[in-house]
Amino acid sequence: MAKSRWITLPSALDRKTASFLDPKIVDDGRFLDAAAALAAAPSARTVPGTPKADRLIGTSGNDVLSGLGGNDTLDGRKGRDRMTGGTGNDTYIVDNSRDQVIERARGGTDLVKASVHWILGSQVENLTLTGRVALKGTGNALANTITGNDGHNILDGKAGADRLAGAKGNDTYIVDHAGDRVTEKANQGLDTVQASVSYTLGAHVENLLLTGSALFGTGNELANAITGNALANQLNGDAGNDTLDGGAGDDVLLGGTGTDLLLGGDGNDALDGGSENDSLEGGLGNDRLDGEAAADAMAGGQGDDVYFVDHAGDVVSEGAGSGTDTVWSSVDYALGADVERLMLTGAALSGTGNALANTITGTARNNILDGGAGADTLDGGTGDDTYVVDEAGDVIVEAVGGGTDTVRAAFDYTLGNTLEHLVLIGTAVAGTGNGLDNAITGNALDNTLDGGDGADTLDGGGGADTLIGGAGNDVYIVDHADDVIDEQGGETDFDTVRTTLQTYFMRAGIETLVMLDDNGTNANGNTLNNNITTGSGDDFLDGGTGADTLRGGSGNDTYTIDQAGDTVVENADEGIDTVRSPMMSYTLGDHVENLTLIGGAMIGIGNDLDNFITGNSFSNQLEGRDGNDTLVGGGTDALIGGTGDDLYIVKTDDWVIEATSEGTDTVEAAVSFVLSENVEILVLTGTDNINGTGNGADNRIVGNSGNNILDGGGGTDTLEGGEGNDIYVIDSPNDTIIDTSGTSTVRAAYEFGTCTRLDNPLFTAFTINSGALLTFNPERLELAGNVVLGIGTAGSQHILGNNQRNVLFGNGGLDTLNGGEGNDVLFASTGPARTKTVFEFSGKLGHDTLRGFNVFAGDIIDLRPFNKVSGSAGNYSVQVITNPENTNHKYYRVNVFANSPTETWTGSIDVPDMTTNIITEAQLRANILLF
Repeated sequence: MAKSRWITLPSALDRKTASFLDPKIVDDGRFLDAAAALAAAPSARTVPGTPKADRLIGTSGNDVLSGLGGNDTLDGRKGRDRMTGGTGNDTYIVDNSRDQVIERARGGTDLVKASVHWILGSQVENLTLTGRVALKGTGNALANTITGNDGHNILDGKAGADRLAGAKGNDTYIVDHAGDRVTEKANQGLDTVQASVSYTLGAHVENLLLTGSALFGTGNELANAITGNALANQLNGDAGNDTLDGGAGDDVLLGGTGTDLLLGGDGNDALDGGSENDSLEGGLGNDRLDGEAAADAMAGGQGDDVYFVDHAGDVVSEGAGSGTDTVWSSVDYALGADVERLMLTGAALSGTGNALANTITGTARNNILDGGAGADTLDGGTGDDTYVVDEAGDVIVEAVGGGTDTVRAAFDYTLGNTLEHLVLIGTAVAGTGNGLDNAITGNALDNTLDGGDGADTLDGGGGADTLIGGAGNDVYIVDHADDVIDEQGGETDFDTVRTTLQTYFMRAGIETLVMLDDNGTNANGNTLNNNITTGSGDDFLDGGTGADTLRGGSGNDTYTIDQAGDTVVENADEGIDTVRSPMMSYTLGDHVENLTLIGGAMIGIGNDLDNFITGNSFSNQLEGRDGNDTLVGGGTDALIGGTGDDLYIVKTDDWVIEATSEGTDTVEAAVSFVLSENVEILVLTGTDNINGTGNGADNRIVGNSGNNILDGGGGTDTLEGGEGNDIYVIDSPNDTIIDTSGTSTVRAAYEFGTCTRLDNPLFTAFTINSGALLTFNPERLELAGNVVLGIGTAGSQHILGNNQRNVLFGNGGLDTLNGGEGNDVLFASTGPARTKTVFEFSGKLGHDTLRGFNVFAGDIIDLRPFNKVSGSAGNYSVQVITNPENTNHKYYRVNVFANSPTETWTGSIDVPDMTTNIITEAQLRANILLF
């Protein structure tokens, strides 16, 4: 078949052009030429089509275009054209709102392309708006597809399941069928659907307006504006920052995700903000506003509104006189202005009212309810609740068994029957309990607290308070020295004082005292059987009369025990504790270290610890038992250390008792003392000139700063002299002397060696015992007992004999030898260490012999009044001199002469038993001796 083509002929009517078929086109087997077609054209300017796919174009007049069969395109151009497509899928080009498009049933799927507002006629399926101007395209009863242009279109599919597509403009879609579909591309204007049926916005459509009988409207992920109608709508913004306006009716608004604005409008609306920071406005009616998660702003408007708060940042706004409003809060919440009621839910604990007469209801948790100003009603429910009341009109609702509840009152208050505790705040002065076990606490004022019946706890706080316990086992908290306790309970009650004071004396009728200060306290009981407990400081506990139980805690505590029924409770490692007792006999309990006896003659007994037991001024018996004990006697005491390394402090004539194998024990004595058996160490104390004597054991004896005589007794002893001029009595060459100051004297009670031929005063031989010589240089050596031989050291010494026939040997240094009684032999020092020897004669009985006297060595004869001097190997003379100060006293001068420094004088001097006429050091002159 030949192809169709168009020809354009001049119009005789309007000089425009008209288009006809090429004369070569075959139509029904006939050939038409242009002249014949023009001759056949009617005066109504009707342009007929063919059964084929025609394109019919009219003129500027009111054309009639008939497409007949085929998929025709009919374009009437200007004028009021009438276009009939016939069968086939026809396309109509409409440019005049008065154009007519006529289609019959089953005439194909037809399309109108309109550049003007257009309403599809019957049997026409599709409409496409053209151009760029704002047009309205309206469908019919069919399932239309209506497509807008780039202008702001209004697309209304009418009946039928229509498909509406708006292009770039801000388009409005009229949806009236559940099957209608709106199609928009991204970023093609701000589009609105006006739906008379429930509707969910498709992609890229922003707004939804419900009309007619539509009930449900749902947005998409964009920032939608969804508006309801006068019915009870449910609007759901879904994702995006949406604005939902319910309008009239009892609406449900769901913001979904995004930061949404929900407007309830008229009616009793329910607004649910969703997951972001939303704004909810209830409008008229009794609205329900729930911001959901995040910090929401909610305003109920007129009506009795209900708010649901779940975030600390939620804000509820109400106007004055706008209804009776309620907040349900799952977080701690304080009512804003003009909101009357608060209901706590979930994990909320604290609820606070405003200046109105609020009703606040708690949960099963432990709530804190504060009505604020106004006559409030507070209902805590179950749980241990706290109520804050500030005026007499406040009402607390508590059921029996509703937890242990507390009232904080800013005015004088009496607890209701089901309330347990009361705390006074503000200017409240008086607080009164009920028959329950109340805890009543005052403030900084001078309060009067009355617990009533029950086991009450009364704490006055900072003021000078009066605490009235009533019947029951009451506890009083005392923190002010002027607090007064008025205990009115019976004898069967057991009452307790707990105090922060450092010193407290229990009043009559109180059984138990607990000291709360940990910095050291003084706790004193009364005549009852008290139970006293202190803190971790160094405390003093005195139960008074009565069988008391005392618990000192972890400090270094001191207990006063005055009867056998008293009990001290101490745990291990809780400090160094002391018992002071006036009892006739006392034994330390477990974990108590020290005991001090007060009163008269008594017995004090320790335990297995390292005890410190102190007596008084009477005659006590102190017994340490196990442990390294210290026993301090005051009077004439019996001190029994027991096992362990014990220390005895002796001030008078105490008796120390130690058994064998009971440790290494020490006596510290302030008086002269002799160690008893099984005691090893003696230490002299003080500054008095006192003496210390050991026993048969190996003793250590230490002097004080006075002049001591230290005698180790038997055994291998160690003697330490201290600062004074001490005398050491030694009886064994194994004794040790430690002397660092003062003028020391050794009184030797053992032999330094063995002497022979003592019967010949002119010659004596001796041998020194091994280890017998002194290992230090005492200033004085005295022979004691039956000791015969005395040997000095290399230092300067004064060696004194006894009543035996002594042999004294200076052994180097500046020595003074005095034989004492008996026929003695005195040896001057020899050798390079020798300096000078003084031979001293004291007027005692005996015949003494000098050996090795050397003038050139500086030897001196210190001669008391004598009878005869004799000698050999040297020259001497005796001259009698009268004392110029006392003519009855005569002195003698012995002149000894020698021929050489190596020449010595040996002689004997008989001295009578006289003690007068003793010369002084100032009278000594070189080799000339004045007597």
